[in-house]
Amino acid sequence: MCISSLSSFCRAWPLLLVSFLALSAACRTSGGSPAVDRHNPEAVLGAYFNAWNRNDLPLQKSFMTTNYAGLAREPVDSVRVLSIKLLDAKTSRLWSTGSPEATGVYIVVFDYKPTGRGFSMEGGRYTWSYTLTWDASRNSWLISNYGAG
Repeated sequence: MCISSLSSFCRAWPLLLVSFLALSAACRTSGGSPAVDRHNPEAVLGAYFNAWNRNDLPLQKSFMTTNYAGLAREPVDSVRVLSIKLLDAKTSRLWSTGSPEATGVYIVVFDYKPTGRGFSMEGGRYTWSYTLTWDASRNSWLISNYGAG
């Protein structure tokens, strides 16, 4: 029961609680992961690495083209991005022949620490290229190629 000096708080707290819950829901996707601006290729890359860091393979694959459907799970203790750099159009052509409007090539430097021994990679610092391609059918930038380089 509310005391008279706190009556305005007592009337307002249900509204505050509903507002907080609505805001929390708006900031999350249905899977409980932060919403990602899939129209921003750097946001997609960041979300991919966040999913990898959380060992969330289904979410990780959602940021990739279908040719990575068979991507194997490699548990990690941590994956930490140190830098993401978009290459200029001329340099990008070394990695991709796609149009600059629908393709972006990024150089990503990251630290990788596998759980246990690791499968395909040893723990350490890596510099890889990531090609992202606009997929209109999925309304998203997607990782279409990646690798050391």
